[in-house]
This record gives sequence, C-alpha cells and structure tokens, in this order.
Amino acid sequence: MTEAIIQPQKVRVPLSTNQMLRYALAAAIVLQAVMISLVAVNWDEFFFYHQVWQFAQEGVLTSAIQTLHVRLFGWITWLPGVSVDHIIIARYVMFAFELVTLGSIYALARRFSTQDAALLCALAYVSFGFVFMHGFSFRTDPMAAAFLSGALALFAWKRLTTLWIIAIGCLTALAFLTTIKSILWAPAFAGLAWLRWADEGYDTRAAIRLVAVAAAVTVAGAFFYWLHSLALEADHVTKTGNAGRSAARKMFSLGIQPYWNVIPKAITTGFVGALLIAFAPSTWKATAAAKRIALIGLWLPVTTFLFYHNTAPYFYAFILPPVFVACAPVAKLALEKYRPALIVAAVTIVLPIQFLPVDHRAKANQIALIETADRMFDQPVRYFDANFMLAGFDKKNGFMTPWGIESYLWAEKRVYRDGMAKETIPLVVENDSAWTRLLTTDEPAGEFLAEDAAAIRDTFIHAWGPFWLAGIELPVGQTRNWTVRVPGEYHVRQGTIQIDGQTYREGQMVTLDRGVTSITSAGSTNAELMWADGVTMPEAPMPPGPIWTYF
Repeated sequence: MTEAIIQPQKVRVPLSTNQMLRYALAAAIVLQAVMISLVAVNWDEFFFYHQVWQFAQEGVLTSAIQTLHVRLFGWITWLPGVSVDHIIIARYVMFAFELVTLGSIYALARRFSTQDAALLCALAYVSFGFVFMHGFSFRTDPMAAAFLSGALALFAWKRLTTLWIIAIGCLTALAFLTTIKSILWAPAFAGLAWLRWADEGYDTRAAIRLVAVAAAVTVAGAFFYWLHSLALEADHVTKTGNAGRSAARKMFSLGIQPYWNVIPKAITTGFVGALLIAFAPSTWKATAAAKRIALIGLWLPVTTFLFYHNTAPYFYAFILPPVFVACAPVAKLALEKYRPALIVAAVTIVLPIQFLPVDHRAKANQIALIETADRMFDQPVRYFDANFMLAGFDKKNGFMTPWGIESYLWAEKRVYRDGMAKETIPLVVENDSAWTRLLTTDEPAGEFLAEDAAAIRDTFIHAWGPFWLAGIELPVGQTRNWTVRVPGEYHVRQGTIQIDGQTYREGQMVTLDRGVTSITSAGSTNAELMWADGVTMPEAPMPPGPIWTYF
C-alpha cells in the first residue's frame, strides 16, 4: 500500500514592525517622487527660477544671502523646454536634498531611541501633508533643511575632531547662506551642544571643541559669503545688512501670523505626526537631564509658528525635521502600546488623498502661457505681474508677496505710473487675484497705490488669456483725451478711430508717442486700439482651467 505524500504547508510569517516601517517609508518616498512632475509650479518657484536665470544668463546677482541656489542650478536654464520644465528638473535635485534630510532624521532619532522609532519619525515627516506636497519644491527650504539636519547628525554622532568640526561648520554656514531663517534651528544646535558636553563629563576640553564648532560656522560663513559675493558691487555688505535688518523686523513678531489659517489643513493631512509632536514632551520625564535638554531644543522650532511671519505650507518641510527627531521617545512608546500595523496605516493613509486636489490642467496651462509669450513677442518686453512668471522678460514691479505689497505701499513710490513714464512697459500678466480685481472690476484694489491703479486701468486692455497690452477701448461716438504711457506702434483691432483728426480703420497701424492724445470712435462699432510693436497675436485661445494649484 502506497503511503500518501504529505506536502509541507508554507507558513506565512507576518512582517515585523521594522519591515512594515521600511516598506511604508519606501512607498511614501516613491509616491512623493511621482508627485514631483504632477504638481503645477507654485508662484514663488517662478521667483527662484528668475533669480537663477538672471545669474546664469545675465550675470546678475542681487544679494549674497538667500541666493546660493543660483550657483547650484544655473545649468537648468540651458536645457530644452520652458521654465516649467526646468523647475520640474530642479525639483528632483531638491528631492535628493530631502532624502538627505530623511536620512539625517533617522540618524538623529537613533541617538534618542530605537531603530523602529527612528523609522517612524522619518515616515511621519515625509508623510506629513505639507511636507509630502512641498518637500521637493524649488525653494531654498529643502536645501537649508538638508544642510542643517546633516550638520546636526554629524554633531550628534561624530567625535569632534578637526575634520568633523570643519564639516559641521561648513554645512551650517551653507544653510545660513541659503536662507537666514536657519537661525530658527538654533535651539536644536544648543540642545545637542549641551548633550555633547554632558556626555564628556562637562570637561573643559569638550567645551573648547564646542566653541570651535561655533567658530567654524563663523569662519566658513564669512569665507563662503566672500566667494559668493564676488559677483556683486562693492557696497554689497551694506545692502545685505540693510536687507537682513529689514527681514528681521518684518519676519518676527508676536500675534496672529498670516498663515495660521493653513494650520488646520496641516494637522488634518498629517494628524499622526501632529499627535506625535503634541505628546512628545510628555514622554521626556524619565529621560536623563542632558538628553531631555537636547530633546527640548530639538522640539522648540515648532514654536516658531507663534512668532514667525512666513509659515506658509512649504515652511513645514524646513522647520519640522528637528521636531520629529524630538518625537523619537513618543514614537517608541506608541509602537509598544499600539499595534504597529495600525500606526503605519494611519500615517500613510493620507498619502493617496494628496493626489486628489492636483489639477493637471494647471501645469499644462502654465506651459501654454509661457510658450505663447515667447511666440507672441518678437523679443522679450518689459512687463508687470505678480511673481516673475516670464523668465527672460524684464519685470518692472516688485515680487507681490504680502510682505512685498506691504513694503511697496509703505514706501509710497508710484512704481507703475513712474515706471511707465520712464520705460516702455506694454504688458501685464494677470496671474494673481490682485491683478484680476484691478483689471476686470471697478472695485478698490488695495494692493496698489491709487495713482498706480488709475494709471494701469487707463493704460491696459485685454489681449489674450492672462495677457493685457497697452491700449484703449471706446464706445461708438465717444471721444477721449487718452494719456499714452506706452509709446510705439498700435493696431486698430476693431472699428474706426480718429487720432488728432486723422482717421484709421480696422487693421491699420499707427505710431503713438508719449503724451495726451485725442481719440474718437468714429465708426458704427466700438473701437479698440492695441499696442502691436513686434506682436503676433495667437490664434488659439488660452486653454480652460487654472494656472495655479493652491495650497
């Protein structure tokens, strides 16, 4: 009798906590990498690209602080495609900086807890809604976060030999050259410095090494500043000092800050991370005093939301790395007290949701806008807009951030009216609600001085999509004494007009000089006269949909 052959059954071994955390972290990183090319360019990414373009293509450097990126990214301006394509490529470089930050969070958290807790800290950071959406953005924030977190990781683990003191000093100095808000990480460095001193028994020689680290930051900062500022004029130190003082006065204040309204969204799209941050201090009681001081220092940057002006969503990627390191003890406790699978699921469940509000038309419309501008004008023209959207064109008004608008209003300089009196500025790009309100309604436009608002409304008419060109529209039979602020060749787009007694019909061209000109709509239809010096109007309309993906 033949005995049946019994096949051994495969036993499915459940994933360990460590494996789940590693897989979840890898999945979050991959999903974020996918997001990089989907999200439309944000308004200030165009500003940073403008700075890179100016330096790479024109050799212009306006300041030696907060402009380190112009040296790192000049090569993108020579690549095929338009600025949107270049910014997407630059985002992948910023993504690499973010990976450095993630590795540093893990390394730092291991100083205070287990490997699993450190993985959870890194996962909570990259999965935090605003970090997931903006951690790769083309701003100075990802660069500075990588420099600072890398310096902290070295400071936490390496023996303070000359080599590592120089390395820490250089990384920290590069961060300050990247953005002056790196000072907000000062408590984290101070807390770790105390821990290092305590670990070495509060020895005098250890204190000297810590002082050497501070000296290295100062010396490296001065050296890098000198190298970077070689392209500037001789008075750059004075200008930089004035800019730094102005920024400090504006960016730090007590009270309700401009971006407090986004905090609820930050919490809901990163609720597990928010819980870790909130409960972290309650888990430090049993920790040794020196470690507790270090954890407090790492956690304190989260308080910047109380007094720092610009806490927009992209700020979270910059400020939260040390804060999540401070969450290492509470992360360990959570993994011990609750099922790790549930924690991992709760952290990562928000990631697919981040893809839902992405409007794919926005990026396509940005490309269409920029390509149309390149085809529409024989050569780049001077223009007004909110955020330097047309690289290579000469923007003649300031960067219209809340701070920029406030500074312009406070200075009371008629930038728009006086600018048009001195230079030929034929184009306005309506790429912000302030411009929409000014150009399409009679409502008060609080972002503009009254004389500027009146001059713009009197000078520009709608041409295509968000483009407004100098011109005038007149109802049948109306006569106006129109102030020509943009000299050049004009095209009669519609109707028949008389200019200083001479008749011009639809399709004809007329050259106007600056000054007051009498214009009459002399035909049977409304008349329209538009600036047309080297302009080829596009045949296709602007595609429907937005040009921005908002926070």
